[in-house]
Amino acid sequence: MNSVKDLSLMTSFIIDGCMYETVMTALHYSADYVQFIFPFESPISMKFEIIGKDNTLLQSVNTGAMSSMPIGQSKMFNKNEFGSYITIRVYKVLPTQNQPNVLLDNLIIKTSRATGHRIVFYIVTNIYPQSIGYTH
Repeated sequence: MNSVKDLSLMTSFIIDGCMYETVMTALHYSADYVQFIFPFESPISMKFEIIGKDNTLLQSVNTGAMSSMPIGQSKMFNKNEFGSYITIRVYKVLPTQNQPNVLLDNLIIKTSRATGHRIVFYIVTNIYPQSIGYTH
């Protein structure tokens, strides 16, 4: 289901049958930056697109079977790279290259709330194993 979810500290949300939570930890060395850590252990291949000002793609991070080093970690972003909100588009990466990725959700986080933090996304539980569609 494609929707928009506004995230805050310890938010739980469901994407494609998996329950996720977010935890914010302080970046002690920089109050003007934000970083994201995505769940590299996701049961399906996923892509997280970090969107900045003017709907520009700042970075794309793959998780699951399509992940690469550093696993699930974004670069550090200055708060000025975003408007009032940070948008993260979540896609399911399909197993063949000629199939387009499927947009699962849009996550938004208020920039002022996220600045100065590392935001960690992790999988709490797989609620609907049959919704995965395929295994690897």
